[in-house]
Amino acid sequence: MMLDLTSIVEELASHPPPFLIMTGKNGTFCSGADIGVAASTLMSPEGGEAMTNLMREVTDTLKELPSVSFAAIDGAAYGGGAELATCCDFRVLTDTAKIRFVQAQMGVTCGWGGARRLRNIVGEKEALRLMLFREVVTPPRGLQNGLVDWAAPPTPTHSAADFVKLTLIDQLQDLDSDIVKALKPSLQKNDEASVFIKHWGGEPHVAAFSRALNRNK
Repeated sequence: MMLDLTSIVEELASHPPPFLIMTGKNGTFCSGADIGVAASTLMSPEGGEAMTNLMREVTDTLKELPSVSFAAIDGAAYGGGAELATCCDFRVLTDTAKIRFVQAQMGVTCGWGGARRLRNIVGEKEALRLMLFREVVTPPRGLQNGLVDWAAPPTPTHSAADFVKLTLIDQLQDLDSDIVKALKPSLQKNDEASVFIKHWGGEPHVAAFSRALNRNK
């Protein structure tokens, strides 16, 4: 899965879409490492170093894409799955979804950049609490501490990804895709002016002005 994710992220970096949804299947987002595989192939210091170097690069690249990304979480996002959830811009949970950082319980710490990103999302004190006490983050708890951005209404037929596509992304279809991909770069302190100048007077800008002028006639 790690190698497949690496290939997908490399492809996304070459041709980033305006929106990106990361989700699981069969009612689970990602339940963490396959302990049997980890025990047989990754338990040496060299194996751990190779894994953390690969996954930190992959998750950091994913986080830095200009695409607006959503982690659509059904069921468990535990351990490495919780770290994956943090590399998306937004997290959407169904009523059965749970995020839990269990690394300390397994005798290790976050290794995929998840601790750093969790701190940036919820603050250092809350991040430490979640990692130390391995508390389960449900939609109500996540909405309170900022780890969860939307709670998808419970429905037997719609997943978290369906909610993202049909409720969130659908209302953004009027936005030009290049402008969507410019929003995250514009948040960087040194890039805001250059991003603004690049798009001022562009085709989407001119078209939006024309529509506004026509409405005022």
